[in-house]
Amino acid sequence: MKYKAHKLIEAKNPERKTALDNRIKNQLNISDETNNGKTAVSFRKPFYKTYRFFAGISTALAAVCLAIILPVILNNGTQTPVERYCYANDCLEIRIDYTLKEYAERNNVSYLYIDWYDIADELQTILYVSADDHNDLIYMREALVNGDTGCNVILSITDLYTNVDILNSIRAECNNINNINGISIHWNYQNIVSKGYFVYGNYRYYIELVYPLTDDSILEIIESMLP
Repeated sequence: MKYKAHKLIEAKNPERKTALDNRIKNQLNISDETNNGKTAVSFRKPFYKTYRFFAGISTALAAVCLAIILPVILNNGTQTPVERYCYANDCLEIRIDYTLKEYAERNNVSYLYIDWYDIADELQTILYVSADDHNDLIYMREALVNGDTGCNVILSITDLYTNVDILNSIRAECNNINNINGISIHWNYQNIVSKGYFVYGNYRYYIELVYPLTDDSILEIIESMLP
C-alpha cells in the first residue's frame, strides 16, 4: 500500500516529489541543526584538502630523497678508482713463460708492446702483484735484448691510477716532450740511457733504452708501438 501511495503522490503532485528528493539530497551534505541550534557543516571537503596537503608534502620529500639516493645507486659500480702509491720492493714478482703480447691476448687487454720477439736474444716478462692479493696487478715489465743492435729495452706498464716509486723517478727525469700521432711523449737521454713515458688508452707506459743507436732512438721505438 505504501508503494501505491507513493506512486499516487508522484502521479498527482510531481512538484512535491521533486522537492522531497532535493531535500533528501541536501541532507546528505549538510546535517540537521544540533541541540544548540547551530548548523553542523559537513567535514568532508576540509578533510580532502588536508589529505591533499600532506600528500603533497610526502611527494616532495620522496622526490628529494630519490634525487639524493638515485645517483649513488647508479654510480655504485662505476666510481673512479682511487689513486694509489706503491713501492716496488713490496711487490711480489711472478715470472711468466710467454710474452707481453700473448699476455694481452689471453687476458683481453689492449697493451702496446715492443715487437722485437723475432730478433730478441733475451726475453723476460714479469708480473708485479700485491703481496696481499696475487690477483692485484701493480705493474708488469718486459725486458728484451735486440739481437741485431745489442740494445737493451725495458717496458713497464701500469694503469692510470697506480704510481710506483721506481717508475715515478723516470717521469721526473723526462723533461723533453715530442708529439707522435697526437700522443705526448716525455723523454730524456743521459749516460747511455734513454728514458721515456707516455699515456695511451687506459695505461701508462715507461721505457728504458740502454745503448741506443742515437740519443733519440727511444722515439723511434715508441712510434713503432703506436697503432
